[in-house]
Amino acid sequence: MKGLIFAGLSAFLMSTSAIAASQPTFATTAQVRLNETSSSKIEKAPTSNSTTTLQILPNALVNLAYQGRFSNQGIPGHAGLLNAYASGRVRATNLIQAAIDTGRLPAETLSNSNYVRNVESRLASLSKV
Repeated sequence: MKGLIFAGLSAFLMSTSAIAASQPTFATTAQVRLNETSSSKIEKAPTSNSTTTLQILPNALVNLAYQGRFSNQGIPGHAGLLNAYASGRVRATNLIQAAIDTGRLPAETLSNSNYVRNVESRLASLSKV
């Protein structure tokens, strides 16, 4: 009985992966939410040209920084991020610039005061924990 269940499950998983592999990577709608990792949500920003621009949500950007994903750009991860924020060495604009440098955000994100404020708020709330 266990073998039958295992065989059926294996066949199902192989058929769904074959279908998924034949689908395009991105949909063509204005906004699409994707999971890059378990904690990094991304949405496709509407653009007037045909290129795809991904927009990381502010909470996800801080989570990526906390995970150490921007260490190559000089942003420390984990407790180092909290210490750098508390000492003023890392601010929201530093995280946003690191994401721009790695192609995760468009350059105009730095001029979006709401986005900058949301990243700063998330950093502040993370450092209070």
